[in-house]
Amino acid sequence: MYGRLLNALQKKTNNTLINIDTNHKRIDTRIDTAVLWTAGCSMTEAADVGQDAWRYLLGKKLDRQVCNLSQGGTSIWWSADQILRSDIRSGDIVVWGLTNVARIEYSKNRNMVSNTIISYKEECPQYWTPDYFESETQTLFCLRSIHQVINFCNKVGADLYIVNMLDLNWLSSLLHSYSKFIDLVEEVKQGYLVRFVDYAQDQQQPGPEQHKYYANKIYQFIKENNHGNQTI
Repeated sequence: MYGRLLNALQKKTNNTLINIDTNHKRIDTRIDTAVLWTAGCSMTEAADVGQDAWRYLLGKKLDRQVCNLSQGGTSIWWSADQILRSDIRSGDIVVWGLTNVARIEYSKNRNMVSNTIISYKEECPQYWTPDYFESETQTLFCLRSIHQVINFCNKVGADLYIVNMLDLNWLSSLLHSYSKFIDLVEEVKQGYLVRFVDYAQDQQQPGPEQHKYYANKIYQFIKENNHGNQTI
């Protein structure tokens, strides 16, 4: 009934009452030559370390403009949507820093938002029970989004590199057969926690030295696939 009411109102006012397109991070300008696209959560956005973020360091190594699609707190679904709706072209490189599976999207004030399981339980209507998070169902939904992005990049002729930066449980085993997947969690994991070389000012996110480590590792991985012309 609510949907039918919105449909009737929209026909009378000729206004869009729910506009999902507002959730897309538009890139205002991009150069005509091939660029580097980066997607992911706060591990990729890295607002607390500024120009020391691995995406900027990697862009310098590859000598490419960086088009950033990442945003802190977002889900795998959210990142997939950003990539699929962006102006990615043949010859571009896309590096997707995967977050963990246990994040969701839901509507809030007529906009889609992403959230972590902790914030979701504290702030939001309970559309899902705690058992849903990191379940087989949620994991397969995330995996389906990842494969949609793989298929899209293959079709447009872009090189997609997928980097596990946060997930401790499922993604490494599910994506091991994808030749352009690299797992950087195993190298910083201690038990059931992720420990970084150094930390940003919030003492939670990785610091400049950790980002330098990420940039070097990802660059070397890309170089092995015949991209880039600089040395580490």
